[in-house]
Amino acid sequence: LNIVLEGGGSCFAGITANTPARLDNGRLIIGDLQIVLTGALAWNPRPEWERLRGTYELVLSRLQLVTKSGYDYAPTASLLAMLGKPTTGNKLTKTILAAIQIAGENLQDGWSGDEEKLREAAGRLAGLGHGLTPAGDDFLIGTMFWAWLAHPNPGHFCDLLLQGATSRTTTLSAAFLRSAARGECDKWWQSMLVALGEGSAAEIDAATQMVLARGATSGADTLAGFLYLSPKWS
Repeated sequence: LNIVLEGGGSCFAGITANTPARLDNGRLIIGDLQIVLTGALAWNPRPEWERLRGTYELVLSRLQLVTKSGYDYAPTASLLAMLGKPTTGNKLTKTILAAIQIAGENLQDGWSGDEEKLREAAGRLAGLGHGLTPAGDDFLIGTMFWAWLAHPNPGHFCDLLLQGATSRTTTLSAAFLRSAARGECDKWWQSMLVALGEGSAAEIDAATQMVLARGATSGADTLAGFLYLSPKWS
């Protein structure tokens, strides 16, 4: 889902939102720019979940640090900020919170084994909000990350969420959901997960801020989903 190029950003001059792009025989062509993908080094997007699961009790004891950083730095329009102050907001905010509450109850039932409730939760959240990756989808991705850390059968749990979500959202967002269902995440999430198991309070705070910096609200919305099913949610 990501390509990292060496050098400055001058090669992107002239590219706009409407510039045509295509994949052609190992090349990504965007307007006049051609990026040759053959020979690129592939980065492993999957954390060492088994090792991280082995630090679960320690992670659990440190989640309050993540929650505090989340509330301190989350954008006001994010789900994390809304859930942190559920009594405030306009009519749209309250509508979204009501949907999250119902979906959250279904997620709790799904965590305990009710597969139909789990699919229902995914259907309620998928496509909820604006953007290429709607807030509800980001929330689901965070829930999948928590499942890979804490659920006894994370692959099956995530597959059920995927079944209820992918047909109800954008193509790009569905790709991120499929990636999360496989236990894949970006380097900022990997850094935060490692910090939770091994780092200091300052390192956890710094890593959480980097997660929150992703997109307009995507990072905070994903973090909300990660924290929501944890025993330390508050």
